[in-house]
Amino acid sequence: MPDYVKFDGVAAADIVKIDGIEKASIAKMCGATTPAAAATTATRWVVALDDAFLGYAPNSDLTDWTTYDHLTGTGHPQAFDICAGKNASGNLIYICSRDSVSAELMVSGEDVTSTSSWTTVDLGSGDQDQFRIIWFDDGSTSGVWLAVGRQASAGVARSTDGGATWSNVTLSGLTGHDTTIGIQAMAYGNGVVMLAQDERIYTSTDNGASFSVSTPFSSNTPTAARALTYTNSSWVLICGRSGELRIRTCADSDLTDWSGEYTPDTLTRNPGNKFDDTVILASYQGRVCHITSKDRYLSYFDVDGKTVSNLSLVTLDMNSASNRAEDIATDGQTWVIAAREGDIWKSVDSGESWSKVIDDLGGINDHAMAICSDVLTVI
Repeated sequence: MPDYVKFDGVAAADIVKIDGIEKASIAKMCGATTPAAAATTATRWVVALDDAFLGYAPNSDLTDWTTYDHLTGTGHPQAFDICAGKNASGNLIYICSRDSVSAELMVSGEDVTSTSSWTTVDLGSGDQDQFRIIWFDDGSTSGVWLAVGRQASAGVARSTDGGATWSNVTLSGLTGHDTTIGIQAMAYGNGVVMLAQDERIYTSTDNGASFSVSTPFSSNTPTAARALTYTNSSWVLICGRSGELRIRTCADSDLTDWSGEYTPDTLTRNPGNKFDDTVILASYQGRVCHITSKDRYLSYFDVDGKTVSNLSLVTLDMNSASNRAEDIATDGQTWVIAAREGDIWKSVDSGESWSKVIDDLGGINDHAMAICSDVLTVI
C-alpha cells in the first residue's frame, strides 16, 4: 500500500497529529500507510560564498570543505540564500540566489560537487534579487520552489518543475503592497505559505499560486518585517519597531490572533530597510535561533503558539568588527552559522553554545553568505 502524501490538504511532512493522535502512532490512514519520518540528520552541508564560490562538506566533518567557482566568467556576485529541494525527477538539488540582474537564481544539477552542474535563471528585466528561497513538498514529484526579494515585478517567483521554469505570482493587486520594499520574510508550514512586508501578512493556501493579505496587528504595528519561520505548530515573525527587534507569534490554528511583542534582548539593533540589515533564523521543534546579519549576538527562545519562553542571548566570540554572521541553518541536530571571512560556527545544543569549527573556509578569504543542509523538511 503506498504512503499518503496529504490529509485534508496538509502535506504529510507537515502533519503533527490527526484527531489528537501523534502521526508516528498512526500506521494507516484511509488504507494508505503513514510515510516514514523525514531524516533529521544531514549528510552534507552546502555554503554559498562571495565571489561566486560554492562549498560543501560532510556532516561528519564540518572542517572538511571543498570549494569551487560555480559561475566562472559571469562576475563575482554575492549570495543571498541557498536551499535544498527537488528537481523535476524528484532528485535532490540546490538553488542559490545571487546579486545579479541577469542570473538571479542558480540551479544545481544532481551532483552539487560538480563545478559544471549549475545553470542560471534570469527572472526578467529590472533588479530582481531574491532574498529568500524555500522548497516544500506538495505531494508532487518535484514539490514547489518559491523565491522572493526585491519587488520590481511585485511578486513571488514560483517553480513547479524543479526549478527549470519560473512564473511570477503577482502581489501588486493586494491592498498596501509596496513595490519599493523588498520582502525578506517567507516560510511554509501546515499547508500555508506566509510572507511578511512591514505590517502586512500575506498567506497562500494553494501552494503559492495566489496570495491574500491581512493586517492582524492591532497595536505595536511592525515597521520592518525581517524573518519568518514555522515550528511546533507555531508561526514566528521577527520584525522591527522603534529601532529594536521584536518577536510576534501565533498558533497555526488562528493566523489572525498574534501575540504581543517579545523583545529578544536589550541591544538596540535597528533592522532598517536594507538587505544588509536582514535577520537570519533557523528553527526546529519549537526552538528558534536568530541573529542579525553582520552581528555577533545570537538570541534563542522556545515557542508554543502565542507563548515565547527561555529567551536568551549568546555572544559569539568573532574575531573582528568585520566578521559577523551571514546565515544560520539546522538539520534538527546540528546548528550552523556561516560568517563573513569564511568562518563556520557550530552548535549541537540547540544554539545555546557555539564553537568556531573553521577559520577562513577554503583559504579564499571570501564571505560565507548562505548555508543549508541536504535535509528537506525541518520543523
